[in-house]
Amino acid sequence: MLVKQKAVSNARECFDKIIEFIIVMFLGFGLFIYSSIISFLEYKKSSTTQNYDSVDFIFIVVYEILILLIIAFYLKKRKWQVKEFNLDFTFSMIGIAMLLVCLREGMSYLIHHSIRAISGLSPSLSNEPNIILQTSLFSTIIMVIVNSIYEEFLLTGYLYKRFEDFHPAILILLSFIMRASFHTYQGLFNLIMVFILALIFGLYYLRYRKLWPIIIAHGIGNIFHFLDEHYHWLNY
Repeated sequence: MLVKQKAVSNARECFDKIIEFIIVMFLGFGLFIYSSIISFLEYKKSSTTQNYDSVDFIFIVVYEILILLIIAFYLKKRKWQVKEFNLDFTFSMIGIAMLLVCLREGMSYLIHHSIRAISGLSPSLSNEPNIILQTSLFSTIIMVIVNSIYEEFLLTGYLYKRFEDFHPAILILLSFIMRASFHTYQGLFNLIMVFILALIFGLYYLRYRKLWPIIIAHGIGNIFHFLDEHYHWLNY
């Protein structure tokens, strides 16, 4: 009887965690997933150029701050504590973040160009949307800071704690699926780079349980990405 009661209790607890996760992910990324899918489908139909300006960035910043406050309030009601997100900071974490960026960009560069070389036999494999950024320095910096905290707070700090009893491979895969779901607007080819990010960040966090190096690395990676959109470094 006790075994049965324990099994029922565990099932209810697991179901409760899943419902909480769905609510948090829906609040955090529901709109972005919808927008990304629409942009991807429109591009597949007409190959239109995607334009983003400072107004778009400021809207995303304000939206993410508001949603993060709502999620924080919800999680507080659910008895979550700030310390569970491993947000302690030391300046050495900046150096660690740089190493993570170098590792990610190095792997991305090699895989990106290797696949492009192979896909010369089939150009559609590397077909990517044309993204044009017309943003100010201020909106770009604010976007980088807020978005990096937002995504890693939810997709690393929260997700890995919520399902800490799961196998590491499942956590990394789940993180990748969520990240990929709102990055489809960049084209399916670039989802490979999203997987590399999820893999490197996941492996680091599982080993050291420090969130700030991942947040900083994400921000530096975003800056590199935005500059590449302007100067097309990777094309050279």
